[in-house]
Amino acid sequence: DNINDVFKVKYEGKLPVTISVFDRWGRSVFSGDAITDVWNGTSQESGADLPTGTYFYHILIGDKDYTGNVTLLR
Repeated sequence: DNINDVFKVKYEGKLPVTISVFDRWGRSVFSGDAITDVWNGTSQESGADLPTGTYFYHILIGDKDYTGNVTLLR
């Protein structure tokens, strides 16, 4: 339905943005360094669909850190 199909940062400023997503074991499944980078629930390495579950994000905008979790449902 194209609703909530990607995890992305909404930011309109000029500071650099880094986005990282990790699985529950702390393994990186996605990273990006542009505001246009989005995570679609697949492994960045293999492109395979990742399993349903809770993933953790770290977003760095300038020198401010934002962390939290996102639940992936299929």
